[in-house]
Amino acid sequence: MTIEQNKAANDYCMKLGALLGIIFLVQYALLVLASTNLFFSLVRTPLMLVTPFILGLATYRLKERVFTDEFPWLVAWLYGIRIMLYASLIEAAGIVIYNQWIDPANLYHMQQSLIAQYEEARQMLAVTQPSDASLTGSILKACDESITLMRESPVQTPIQTAFASMANNLFGGMFWMTIIASIFYRKQNIKTT
Repeated sequence: MTIEQNKAANDYCMKLGALLGIIFLVQYALLVLASTNLFFSLVRTPLMLVTPFILGLATYRLKERVFTDEFPWLVAWLYGIRIMLYASLIEAAGIVIYNQWIDPANLYHMQQSLIAQYEEARQMLAVTQPSDASLTGSILKACDESITLMRESPVQTPIQTAFASMANNLFGGMFWMTIIASIFYRKQNIKTT
């Protein structure tokens, strides 16, 4: 890999990371809105599936445009993680700005909304007549424990939320890039044999 290839790949990763970061910010906005209206959760869920497609497209374009001769598995994996890192930094900055200065009570309201959703699910399970009472009892107990734990835990700070989101994005990126890089590495090996 030459210096020019590395620079071109890094520039490409920054641009795609910025695009993916904007998509992550839209997802976070939909998450905030979903705490008051579950319709936004239905919109957010398919949007979450965009990430692996963008990573796959980015990997393909990096292979075709920058690394035309050799594109090892580890290089593909690392550049995908770099895209996720850039995107996560943009999303983390947005999360901190929104929760620190625009709507400081947002994290508290989101936690209370989540508790209310668990309580509603618990009530619906309690009134149904299950075919397997022991399973329903276990689920009800887990709901009660989750509700108690959420009520006793303090609300996350904006920085904690941003770091949790970054960790989630990076681990998700590692998972997706393991699959995507393996696909491209496999195709490269098939072409050479």
